[in-house]
Amino acid sequence: MYGFYWRFLQASAPPRFVRCYEARAAARTARRERCARRYAEGPS
Repeated sequence: MYGFYWRFLQASAPPRFVRCYEARAAARTARRERCARRYAEGPS
């Protein structure tokens, strides 16, 4: 379902918007991973 919606969004949205959205999603994922790693390494 999500894949179908994403394909529809890519087909209907301008490529610049799609690239911006992908970059924002990648940055959010990287930030979440960095936070998780810091919490795992840091003193509890």
